[in-house]
Amino acid sequence: MGKHAVSPDRNAATCMPDRRPNLLLITTDQQSHDAMGFLRGPERPLHTPAMDQLAAKGCVFTRAYCAHPLCVPSRTAMVTGRYPHETGVVMNKGSEANPHLLRSLALHFREAGYATAYFGKWHSPIPLQDAETSGFEVAEANAHNGVDRTILAPAAAFLERTGGRPFFMTASYNNPHNICEWARGERRALPDGEIPDPPPASECPPMPSGWEPDPTEPDILTALRRGYHAAKAFPVHAYTEADWRIYRWAYDRMVEHVDAHIGRLLDALERSGQADNTLIVFLSDHGDAQGWHRWNQKTIFHDSVTRVPFIMVHPASIRPGVRGDLVQTGTDLMPTLLEAAGLAVPAELPGVSHWRTATGGESVPPRRRRLVVETAFNQHAPLPELPPVVHGRMLVEDQWKFCVYSHGERRESLHNLADDPHESRNLAPEGASRQTLEHCRDVLRNWMRKHEDPIPPAAFGSPPR
Repeated sequence: MGKHAVSPDRNAATCMPDRRPNLLLITTDQQSHDAMGFLRGPERPLHTPAMDQLAAKGCVFTRAYCAHPLCVPSRTAMVTGRYPHETGVVMNKGSEANPHLLRSLALHFREAGYATAYFGKWHSPIPLQDAETSGFEVAEANAHNGVDRTILAPAAAFLERTGGRPFFMTASYNNPHNICEWARGERRALPDGEIPDPPPASECPPMPSGWEPDPTEPDILTALRRGYHAAKAFPVHAYTEADWRIYRWAYDRMVEHVDAHIGRLLDALERSGQADNTLIVFLSDHGDAQGWHRWNQKTIFHDSVTRVPFIMVHPASIRPGVRGDLVQTGTDLMPTLLEAAGLAVPAELPGVSHWRTATGGESVPPRRRRLVVETAFNQHAPLPELPPVVHGRMLVEDQWKFCVYSHGERRESLHNLADDPHESRNLAPEGASRQTLEHCRDVLRNWMRKHEDPIPPAAFGSPPR
């Protein structure tokens, strides 16, 4: 329990109901953008009735990207509305946070009279149990970084006792993050419950075309893959194609696990009688590589890791449908939720709101043409060819994805996602793409200057001779 219990309804004295919308933020950990049943085909079926229900009722943003493909930096960005380089949190451990920019999203709602509660995994340097800092009056089910089965009871109880106040509640689930432990062989002691024994690899979904590493990828990625595979946390160096097929089967079962928990939470919201006036936002902190280019877990810029689910549901306001707008969840979540609640959006926030996009339908133009994602590799084994930390920046503009790294001889990659959605052909070394490459370099350099990115633009691109 946090320091503060839910306070009385501020309108109790006048008996006037507060009809501002409730907000329910549902997050998972390590769920790729396409890890939902309604986006799958018969070649890789996935049973996710709760997520499918949200998609059927809401606005589905199919090009949503995280701020950073790693847990703590991504979650801190979502909580603060700031880029990772602004918060100072760029790695899971060892980052020095900027306390002046760690103003929590929940504080805005608490100060506006909302009842605020957080259940489940936190994983941010902001002290959750301090309501004056985190903004959450109630914080439960947070032990051991959250255990999914412990979320429902306190969350359902909170929904029943809000006392007429609008609420801002987060339910933060851990799965499908258990795939990390599963890959390490901890298959009988998974934090959120066992999954069945896998069938033979021949009965698991086949690996898609382009899953092997691109021989023209930036050379630092090749070295980092060796470094990560040499670390105990990423023991997949000897994985065969059959092993990856089983890995992907196991990952899907963990998505189904968390979907069942989400379904029970949605049932509790219905029983509370508040579903019709509740905005539900569903997303994940980042995805999982699932064997793409022989990576597991996160940190890389492949779309399987950087693209995430992003669905908004509100019966009275949001038009169901699918949007291909670019969304950067780390910076855009806060302005979107604040505008949805009719609260002021601080002018200094770098993100944009997608509330009008979700409520206005096809007539509303996209709010973004481009976005930037950051990363920092530091979990690799200490190989001689690798520095302690490798930084990266990723630009997405229209159909183009441009990535650049702080080390290496070949530091850049360029992919046309419309023609190469699997990112299996790096166009950066090819002369035919020179004009697009130069444009992406200029756009990223200008972005870095505008947002005072501490990694100087000169550190990227071709290394000095």
